[in-house]
Amino acid sequence: MTKKVLLIDAFSLAFRAFYSYPTTLRLTDGTPSNAVYGFLSMIFKAIDDLKPTHVCICFDRKEPTFRHEMYDAYKGNRTAPPEEFSVQVPHFFEVVKRCGLAHYEKAGYEADDIIGTLSHNYTQQETQCLIMTGDHDALQLVNEHVTVVMNKRGVSELMFYTPGAVEEKYGFGPDLIVDFKALKGDTSDNIPGVKGVGDKTATSLLQEYKSLDGIYEKLDDITSKSVKKKLEDSKQEAYLSHKLATIFTDVPISIDDDYLQFSPEWSEIMDVFKEYQLTTLVKKYAGMEFEQNMGGSLFEGPAEDAPEEEVTYKLIESQAELKEILPKFTEGFAIDLETTSLSVRDAQIVGVSLSAVEGEAYYVACNQYVEAVAEEQTMALFSDAAPQGCEFKLNPLLKLLKPLLEEESVLKVAHNAKYETGVLSNYGIALKGIEFDTMLAAFVTFPGDKVGLKDVALRHLGIEMTEYEALTGKGKSQIPFQDVPLEDACKYACADADMTWRLYHYFKPKIVEKEVMSLFYDIEIPCMSVLADMEHVGVCLDTAYLQTVSDSFSSEIEQLREKIQTLAGKTFNVNSTKQLAEVLFDDLELPVIKKTKTGRSTDSSVLEALAEEHEIAKLLIRFRTLEKLQSTYVSALPHAVSVNTNRVHTSFNQTVAITGRLSSTSPNLQNIPVRTEEGKMIRKAFVPSASDRKLLSIDYSQIELRVMAHLAQDTDLIEAFKNGEDIHARTAAIVNGIDLDEVTKEQRYAAKAVNFGILYGQSSFGLSGQLGIDRKSAKEIIEDYFEKLPKVKQFIDSTIESAKEEGRVRTEFGRFRLLPDIHSKVFHLRQFAERAAVNTRVQGTAADIMKLAMIEVQAQMKARGLKSDMVLQVHDELLFDMVVSEQDELVELVKTAMSSVVSWGVPLGVDVDIADNWGQID
Repeated sequence: MTKKVLLIDAFSLAFRAFYSYPTTLRLTDGTPSNAVYGFLSMIFKAIDDLKPTHVCICFDRKEPTFRHEMYDAYKGNRTAPPEEFSVQVPHFFEVVKRCGLAHYEKAGYEADDIIGTLSHNYTQQETQCLIMTGDHDALQLVNEHVTVVMNKRGVSELMFYTPGAVEEKYGFGPDLIVDFKALKGDTSDNIPGVKGVGDKTATSLLQEYKSLDGIYEKLDDITSKSVKKKLEDSKQEAYLSHKLATIFTDVPISIDDDYLQFSPEWSEIMDVFKEYQLTTLVKKYAGMEFEQNMGGSLFEGPAEDAPEEEVTYKLIESQAELKEILPKFTEGFAIDLETTSLSVRDAQIVGVSLSAVEGEAYYVACNQYVEAVAEEQTMALFSDAAPQGCEFKLNPLLKLLKPLLEEESVLKVAHNAKYETGVLSNYGIALKGIEFDTMLAAFVTFPGDKVGLKDVALRHLGIEMTEYEALTGKGKSQIPFQDVPLEDACKYACADADMTWRLYHYFKPKIVEKEVMSLFYDIEIPCMSVLADMEHVGVCLDTAYLQTVSDSFSSEIEQLREKIQTLAGKTFNVNSTKQLAEVLFDDLELPVIKKTKTGRSTDSSVLEALAEEHEIAKLLIRFRTLEKLQSTYVSALPHAVSVNTNRVHTSFNQTVAITGRLSSTSPNLQNIPVRTEEGKMIRKAFVPSASDRKLLSIDYSQIELRVMAHLAQDTDLIEAFKNGEDIHARTAAIVNGIDLDEVTKEQRYAAKAVNFGILYGQSSFGLSGQLGIDRKSAKEIIEDYFEKLPKVKQFIDSTIESAKEEGRVRTEFGRFRLLPDIHSKVFHLRQFAERAAVNTRVQGTAADIMKLAMIEVQAQMKARGLKSDMVLQVHDELLFDMVVSEQDELVELVKTAMSSVVSWGVPLGVDVDIADNWGQID
């Protein structure tokens, strides 16, 4: 094999990895591992793609270099790397050594200098050399034997810099890169350059005068007086910069060709991959260790894919074929739908896949029955074949499947059964007998992990499934699933059902092992069915009224835009952060509050800080608030109304919040502001579905404080709740040692802030900001609170201590949350984990209570045959589209169910509101 050398700038790759991979990746001791994970992934991807025979990883060292001796301020403007990165640095050295990769470092020199020395050595040998880095300084090393490789986007696409590519990018060759930097300087390394000379001027000068020396030799020929003066004034800095920017190519290291040769010990490498949870690499190189044990040694790329597993996936296209296989599924099966849309209400069924035996599945293709449902066609579809209340015709194949799907005694398994349930309901099919949902099972047994079918199958079964876009393409060239060739569609869809069936058998014992049986079977599975019903019903929206809100918002937004531009003294794009920064900090000379990687920040915290100094900041805050409400809700909500039902059908998510709280998407109806006038205006658009109906809202009163009182078993708080007292006033009275009627408004406000603040681990700093007092006073308030309510402090301390011992916390209903950062060496990660421990126990328990209440309410409503509908859940609130004649019965039913769902010493209080629209409800 022809020799090919790959030289890697370690920390250049490591920093790119740190900012490209999720910070949620952790080692078992809680240490962040995202940079190490990405570092290894990128190194082995480069080895795989570039197939070098020799590899060397080059490291920087902490000690000052010879450049610091030349110029004290060299790299003097660099801030310390994030602590989450710093704690991973020792792991970079460790994994490189354990993977058997050659590595060099040398005190007094940078990694660039080592790379320069090695590349110079291999240039003399006329050996092909590749330098992988993110630092453009390395481009000066490019020649006919040396190519610089950089990641073009993220960490995946590579760009190769040959001499021609460098010239195409800069307008000159690699030999002038140092001269270019000497002129323009480098802010990242604090290299001064010529003050006032930027990229364009530097390029123009080099193209005309060919070098830095050439420029100064012909200084009198330069026609621009300002440029000439800048060059004259900064000549010393220019030549200093030239020295600083030049990569040294004679570092005193012993270059051993055998040492650099890539001869991996795959058993050790696989151990490293497993330790750092590089699941994809474990699978990719699974055959390498075996091949090496059989006598192989030199790396020549990943092993060939293992032979595909023998599976039986069969296409069903006719009623006769379907009738023949139906007896296979009378005991139970996994079901998966292929549809035309991710939106439940718009989704038509392209095919149904079924599996009841591992490695065997059937795909019932409905392609010929899929038809677009335009608005004018809707009524035509409500025929005898389409039961009342559904949107699509029940085609012959689905008609044959309907009895099986509706037979409650036949066990059904799905991955995200709520989606299957909702889509089938469009056809008038009630999916019954859902005993297991593998997505929910993954969520409760491995909280925090990805729950997509392909992610779960890869992690737990070690099977890499075909991605959807591999069949359909993506972007503008993407085709609908119904246009995918049937043979390919069959394999893809059958694999979904097959993997779901396998995961059912994998997770069933896991649920017992992880002690989440009751949580799964008594809360999550029945709650899924309740949510499916709520999504199917939807909530009515007054779009005509919302248009008036839109007009009002638009008018004020334009007025604000004009006022902002008047105060700025010029016309500019108010939505452009760059232009806004110029207005605020250059034109108006307001102080720069904070900077980000992209420049001077103009975020909300900055505007709030500037609001006291200039009116423009206040107007900008108002402008952004209205624009966000307009785009997020006022303009978007009418487009979310289904043409078939004239209602908004949000999607409730059970597997997003790790505490178990439900969230809402497409559209998100849980984040519409409650307290602001603008939020109330938007909420007024949500109305009952008929004139004989009203909206009923019943929400838990201070549910999380009640949960905390129960968990802490604090007698004072419990007694206050039992007596129906104002809990914040009672807390203030206890803390201040006064009678309830002596509590001032300020004392109550402070007590309220602490009551809610301790649930989220609020510090004295946070409390001081909220109350507008100094930190010392805030600290005293918190200390007084804990002194007078010691059981609360004991609860917090014991929860954190237990979390440290077990690495997790549980709600009262068994839901657990892993806390890998509870022992982290990074202070703020450890502090967040401690706050999360307390918050999860309280908020997670409250979330489970709400789910139990929803299950009970829905069961009671169905048992009594009520026509009212539960349509929304927003944190502690349930919203009903209520038939007025059922008001007394429904209110009593819901109040009783919600308040008695748990039998604790702390009563669960509820508040009731009835109104003509959601905005009227406080």
